[in-house]
Amino acid sequence: MPSDRRVKRRDRLYIIAQILELAKEPITKPDMMYGARMSFSQTLEYLAFLLEIGCLEQIAMNGETAYRATKKGLAYLENYTKLMAFLKKEADVP
Repeated sequence: MPSDRRVKRRDRLYIIAQILELAKEPITKPDMMYGARMSFSQTLEYLAFLLEIGCLEQIAMNGETAYRATKKGLAYLENYTKLMAFLKKEADVP
């Protein structure tokens, strides 16, 4: 996933990709919140949405609740990455 350090507003698809990138390995809610630079309320909103559509699954890890990307979530991340690469190539063409 591209790491664009410019200051700009992140769109919903980008934030979803960030969460799924983090969740390739099991991750707790606080780690996800800090890793994706989201507020607590944003984290709850995105978690609920991604769980509902089957892109994340909830698992138990060392007595805590953790989250992990599902096959569907990893497919989203792969397609998002390809699309961003395609759009970057298109933007570079004179």
